[in-house]
Amino acid sequence: MLSLNNHQSNLFREIDVTKNQWSGDKVEVLNECPVCRCKNSSVLFSSLIDMMSDNIFDKWTIKRCSRCCVAYLSPRPKEDNIHQAYSNYYTHSSGSHSIKKEKLSLFLHYLKETFYNVKYKKKASIKGYILYYVIVFIFPLYLFLDAKIRHIGRLDNNKKKLLDIGCGNGDFLFFAKGLGWDVTGIDLDPNAVNTALSKDLNVRTGDVFSIKQGEMFDMISLSHVVEHVYNPAELIEQCYYHLNPGGKLWLETPNINSIGLNVYKEYWRGLEPPRHLMIYNETILTDILKKTGFKIINKKIHGLSGIYMGIQSEKYLDQFNGCRSLVYRKIFKYPRIIFVEIMQLLFKRKSEFITLIAYK
Repeated sequence: MLSLNNHQSNLFREIDVTKNQWSGDKVEVLNECPVCRCKNSSVLFSSLIDMMSDNIFDKWTIKRCSRCCVAYLSPRPKEDNIHQAYSNYYTHSSGSHSIKKEKLSLFLHYLKETFYNVKYKKKASIKGYILYYVIVFIFPLYLFLDAKIRHIGRLDNNKKKLLDIGCGNGDFLFFAKGLGWDVTGIDLDPNAVNTALSKDLNVRTGDVFSIKQGEMFDMISLSHVVEHVYNPAELIEQCYYHLNPGGKLWLETPNINSIGLNVYKEYWRGLEPPRHLMIYNETILTDILKKTGFKIINKKIHGLSGIYMGIQSEKYLDQFNGCRSLVYRKIFKYPRIIFVEIMQLLFKRKSEFITLIAYK
């Protein structure tokens, strides 16, 4: 599992990226698939750069396993050095937000709350019910909101302990706590943990192995975590161990079979080297869950993820692809984004994200 010691945490945002960061002794070459151990693979992409940091010097290669079709980074950072990949990477910070972003965040919270109250609690004002049916009419928005609340379901007072692994700044935990859940969060980023603690949440720095042996939960959430870890089977086994009977694991990760990858190629937002060590397909993740012991696995669609991933991928195209003219990029930008969203809604296996709910 990915973990940081105190010295590494101090270096978390202090790495010099004005030169090659990943010398030979900091990376490892994989001679076999890290999931199924097959030794046969093909190069999916080479000479990739980290588009989410200032480091444009190091180049990365992603291979695809010939057996299980998982994509994996090779060479990849050694586990002792992976903290350097997050030195200029900001996904969890609270930061200083513009008034526009703050209003958007509040509006989204209101939509999620209204959606939950009507769908799961069956209790809302007339205005809430009207808004809910408007959301149902705009079906991608319905799927989006259900995914944003992680299909949390109706609260059972006897089964309300929730763990979010990789909780970031605690936004989801804050929402769940407001619904009455007894929430706990863990994250490797001490800055993110401090932000979550400022929201009066039970959050601590650590990985899945920092969970106490007797701590048990009714729901565990892994939102865009599994692609970052070295041993996904071990992570999922630990989640299974800490779930009460009948408990559920909610898991979401980028889909290597996504339509967005077909459209954007090396500029697809989901690749993200060197932090995304592996990118999965639905079949292999389902197999891992079943082998761990999960009995029922439900597959969901994250609505509007095609819009999100398309917008982010278009930014990479604009920033890093100088081959196409500005006019060409602008003309086809929005048709591409809409195409990705439509296709991922029509064909579940081509969705941008794999979203699974597994029951113990």
